[in-house]
Amino acid sequence: MKKIISMCIVFVMLFALAIPAAADTLLIAPAPSSLPAKWDGTVATAFGGGTGTEADPYLITNAQELALIAKNVNETTTDYLGVYFKQTADINLEGAAWEAIGHSKSGISFKGVYDGGNYTIYNILNTPIDPADVSTKIYNGLFGWIADPAVIQNVKMVGGSVTGTKYAAAIVGFMNGGTVYNCVSDIDGIYGFQSGGVVGRAEKGEKNVIKGCINHSPVAVPADMAPQTSVFLGGMVGAAGNTEILYCANYGDITSNNGTSYSVAGGIIGIQGASSGTVLIDNCMDMGNITAVQGAAKNVGAGGIAGKAAHVSFSEIYNCFTAGKYTSDKENSAGGIAGYVDGAKFVTADNLYTSFEKISGADEMGQLANTKILKLEEMKGAAGIEKMGLNSAWSAEADMLPMFDVAKIEAAEKEATEVTTTAETTTVTTPEMTTTVPATETTAATTPAETTTVAEVTTTASPTEGESSETEQTPDTDDAVVETRDNTVLIVILSVAIVAVIGAMVGVMVVSKKKA
Repeated sequence: MKKIISMCIVFVMLFALAIPAAADTLLIAPAPSSLPAKWDGTVATAFGGGTGTEADPYLITNAQELALIAKNVNETTTDYLGVYFKQTADINLEGAAWEAIGHSKSGISFKGVYDGGNYTIYNILNTPIDPADVSTKIYNGLFGWIADPAVIQNVKMVGGSVTGTKYAAAIVGFMNGGTVYNCVSDIDGIYGFQSGGVVGRAEKGEKNVIKGCINHSPVAVPADMAPQTSVFLGGMVGAAGNTEILYCANYGDITSNNGTSYSVAGGIIGIQGASSGTVLIDNCMDMGNITAVQGAAKNVGAGGIAGKAAHVSFSEIYNCFTAGKYTSDKENSAGGIAGYVDGAKFVTADNLYTSFEKISGADEMGQLANTKILKLEEMKGAAGIEKMGLNSAWSAEADMLPMFDVAKIEAAEKEATEVTTTAETTTVTTPEMTTTVPATETTAATTPAETTTVAEVTTTASPTEGESSETEQTPDTDDAVVETRDNTVLIVILSVAIVAVIGAMVGVMVVSKKKA
C-alpha cells in the first residue's frame, strides 16, 4: 500500500513540474489573433492626434491616416520638412492599391521624420500608376521618394509586394539623402530594375545612411517588362553613391537578369558607387541566394556584399561576412564579397570573411583577393565572433551565425572610436620631457532620433543610370505572422491527468481501508 501511495505522489510531483516546464518550452511570442481590418482605400481627413512636433508627433493609428500622408505629399506638394510622425498600431494595407509617399509624377519628396514605432505594416500592394507611361517613372515602396533630412525608422513590412517601373523597395524606392534606420523588409516580392529589399536607389543629398536594417524579401526584375540597360539588385539597396550602409543583414534571394549592359546582384548592394561619392559598407552580413544571369549583359556579377564594387566612385568594405550561395553563368563573376571589381585600387577593404570558396582571378572577377575563407561552423557562436573580429554589437548562440543587436550599435561604435583614438595617440619627445598628445576626439555615433536636424534643402538629384552626375535638379520623368501554440490546452490536459492520479490514489486508499 505504501508503495502505491509513494508512486502516486511521485507521479503528481512529476506532472506538477511538467506544467511550467512545458509551458515555458512552447511559449512563443504571440502573434495577433487577427490582422487589423483591411484597408478600404479611403483617406482620413486628419491624423490620429498630435501636432507634428518632435515632442508631440502626428499619430498614425490606421491605414487611412497613413494614406493621408501620401495624399498630402503627392497631391498638395507638402514635403513635411521638419514634421514628425509616429505609428501607434499595426496596419493592414490589404484591400486596395497603395500609392507610394512621394514620387516623380508630383515632383515632391518626403522630408519629414516617420517613426514606425516597431509596429508592422502588413500586405502592401504597390504597383506603378501607369507602367506603360515612360514619362512617369514612379518610385515605388511604402515611401517612393525621400530627401534630406528625412528619417524613416522602426518600420517593419510583412507580406504583399512592390513593383516599380525602375526603383522599388519595401521601405523607400528612391533616396536623395536622409536616413533609413532599424527597418525590416519581409514582404513576398520586390520587382524593379534598380531595386533593393529596403531601398531601391540612394545617391546625392548630404549623405544617405542605411543602418540597422534587415531584409528577408526576394528581389528580382519584373517578369513582364522589356529588357533594360542596367539591372542593379541588392538585399539592402540596388544601386548607391554617397552612401553609408552600416549593420545590415540580408537573408533574401536576389536574382538579376534581363539587362543589356549590366546584370548584377548583391547581398547588400547591387552596384557600389553608382554615382559620385564613396559608398561605405561596414558590419554587414549576407545569407541569401544571390544569382546573376548574363543574358545579353556584358557586365555581370553576383556577390555576397556587392554585385559590383567600385563602379564610378570609391568603395569601402569592412568587417563583413557572408555565408550564402553566389552564382553566375558568366565565368569568374561570382564571389563571397564582390561579384567583380573594376579596379582594386578603387576599393579599400579589411576584415572580410566568407564560406564561399571560389577565389578571384587575375582579372579581378570574383571575390576580393584579401577575403578570408572560413568553414560555416567556424563562423558560429562566440568563437565565430572572436575569429572574425566583430564588435560588441554582435552576438550568437553556439550553433548560430552572429547577428547584430540594434540596441548595442551605439555603444559598440563608441568603443571603436575610443580604441581608434587611443591608437592614434602621438608621443612627442623633447630633451626635457616626453609629452603624450591625444589625437582629435571623434564623437560617437548616435541613433537617428537623437541626431535628426531640420534644415531647408532646396535641391535634389535626379537618379542616373549608373553614371556620375554633378547636376542637381528635380527628378526625371522617365513577420509573416508566426504561428503560435496555445498552451491552455496543454495545461488543461496535464491538470486533468493530475486529478485522475489523485483520484486513483484516493480510490486505492478507500479500498484498502475497507479490506482492513
